[in-house]
Amino acid sequence: MRTKNNLISLAGAAAVLLTVAYLVRRRNFADSDTLPVLSDVQLIKNCPAYNELRSVDFTNPSLRHRLCQETPAYHLVRGKFLLCELNRNLPQQMYTIVRQGSPVANVTRAMGGGRMPIFTFGAEDFISGEMLKKNAWETGEIRTMLNLLKQFPTDSVTFLDVGSNVGIYSLQARELGYPVVAIDANIRALARLQMSAKRLDLLDDKLKLFWGFISDDVAVKRITWNADDFGCHAGSGSGAAAGWRQKVTTAIEDTIPVMTVRADELREHISTKNVIIKMDIESGEHLFMKTGEKLFRELNIMALQMEFWRKLTEPPQASKYYNFVTHFMTSRNFSLLSMRTFQVQKITTFGEWDGIWIRNDFLPRVKKEIQMI
Repeated sequence: MRTKNNLISLAGAAAVLLTVAYLVRRRNFADSDTLPVLSDVQLIKNCPAYNELRSVDFTNPSLRHRLCQETPAYHLVRGKFLLCELNRNLPQQMYTIVRQGSPVANVTRAMGGGRMPIFTFGAEDFISGEMLKKNAWETGEIRTMLNLLKQFPTDSVTFLDVGSNVGIYSLQARELGYPVVAIDANIRALARLQMSAKRLDLLDDKLKLFWGFISDDVAVKRITWNADDFGCHAGSGSGAAAGWRQKVTTAIEDTIPVMTVRADELREHISTKNVIIKMDIESGEHLFMKTGEKLFRELNIMALQMEFWRKLTEPPQASKYYNFVTHFMTSRNFSLLSMRTFQVQKITTFGEWDGIWIRNDFLPRVKKEIQMI
């Protein structure tokens, strides 16, 4: 017994020493604020945001140790990457670069109360451009999600934002007092979300930002943007979907490597039993479900908003993963509702861009209240 206790003590001491060594090393790297650069990087025309941080060498040790909390980026342990919770204090030069291309949109708060300042990607980006021009983005959808959250006390439900972009959903959920877990594959978007949260005094322990690419493999991937899309769409991309890339004439591949993460790895960072999810990860929804069975098994996922693959000329069934996603949700007792009418829909004929899955035992309660609002 004494030998076993000694081994446990030694293991604990070793873990403490490793943590201390990492923090000391990160502090040493922080003494220099110069970002490491890549050579011979091709810049992209017509979209300034595509070029932002494009020449930065994210795999350089001097930067890897300053991106994530408690672990260096791109660090493999037992055959997988450690989940990267974004450091709250990224290198100042990174903020300086990002801020230069981040005009502030004063967007209408979905629940009222004046405008909310949010750092954007600029007018060239489709979503950011709409926010800047109209001072709004998906106000009705955000209001629906916030009203779902309001069915619970603030300390009993978490808002999980999968594909957070610049954070127009997350920031409003956090401002109402709800804990938020947000993940995105684009570190530029997360930096903007973080800057907005600091400006709004919302960057605290209940706003957790994670950088990663939801996937069922262990790999380093790169965001790929569709240059044929309507204008610059820097806020989102489609990582490595072969079917998507076959339809694209001009694809722009990012220079920033992104670590893959399984959705279940977010479980330990969600402290409440109840969860409301908004998901927008560019045709990667099936990967979130495939790698998130633990989330659905251990937590009360009450609602999930997602794109339903309604492209301009294609029905939802045209998606390669349509059957998997619909079976995954219906087999877990969810019904599909319209975001516009909040009425239950027939899945095979549903034709809206976004839909929301509501767990059947939650449906009678929220349907009446949402429709009254």
